[in-house]
Amino acid sequence: MSSIWVNKYEPQTLEDLVCTESIRAKLKSMIDKKDVGSMRLFYGSPGHGKTTATRVIIKEIDAQYKEENCSDKTQIDFLRDVITPFAKTVSINGLKKIVFL
Repeated sequence: MSSIWVNKYEPQTLEDLVCTESIRAKLKSMIDKKDVGSMRLFYGSPGHGKTTATRVIIKEIDAQYKEENCSDKTQIDFLRDVITPFAKTVSINGLKKIVFL
């Protein structure tokens, strides 16, 4: 089975993430509550682990999610045709739903 090295070895759990204890505590709090709120914003320079941390949170919460790279999705039709239908429907398994842009 071939896999991209970066994806194969990226952190899979909160304990695997390289971060400060204060950040780990905040992320753990979100995971324990299974509540990321209606909006969370991670920001910073490329390569600091924002996407990886988000994927770990989604995995630990066990949520249904839709991940989209919005760098090339600038039309309102993308929101209407892709994101809104996903967000409006109920998860079959009763899982929380997360839109990760």
